[in-house]
Amino acid sequence: MSARDLILGRLRATQHRLPDPVAPYRPEAPADLGAALAARARAVFATAEEITSLDDLPAAVARYLGPDITTLAVAAELRHLAWSAAGLTPAAPPGRAAMAASVAPVVGAIAETGTLILTSRDPHGPWPNLLADRHIAVVPRGLISATLEEAVARLAGNRLPRSLHLATGPSRTGDIEQTLELGAHGAVAVHLVLTP
Repeated sequence: MSARDLILGRLRATQHRLPDPVAPYRPEAPADLGAALAARARAVFATAEEITSLDDLPAAVARYLGPDITTLAVAAELRHLAWSAAGLTPAAPPGRAAMAASVAPVVGAIAETGTLILTSRDPHGPWPNLLADRHIAVVPRGLISATLEEAVARLAGNRLPRSLHLATGPSRTGDIEQTLELGAHGAVAVHLVLTP
């Protein structure tokens, strides 16, 4: 066994624990992480709703998009849902062209800041996070952490993807004449759909 294998073996065997808090004050975690996430997301110009079953996702997406957008990019793990029954046509993930809307699951969320944790695990890359004007994020309640530290500790126990994206609300910048511009480097609108 090589030295590299020994080192990697020790790292894999190490128990991951939550890091010690660095801030002298840390607020208590809210009782309802989903409600806290939705409230913080709304505070940063995102929208949020909750559905009782993943089967309700196509109808929720159709309500959010309205009648003007009927074609959207859908992540592979969600294509089995009844999109046509909701009047929507799922398209393959875009290559280089932008889509009006995309729907994809997150790998985590942070209630304290309203932040989504997105990944590049899709073989086509991080398309939902970067190309669509409207990003619809599917957030299972079980993946919501109270803080960034808790989210990192949870994710560190799994094999991490090549890249993670932390997104808090729509893309924005104030670089030009100090005027807030939404959609500068990504989605103009972000909509969270909380699922059981």
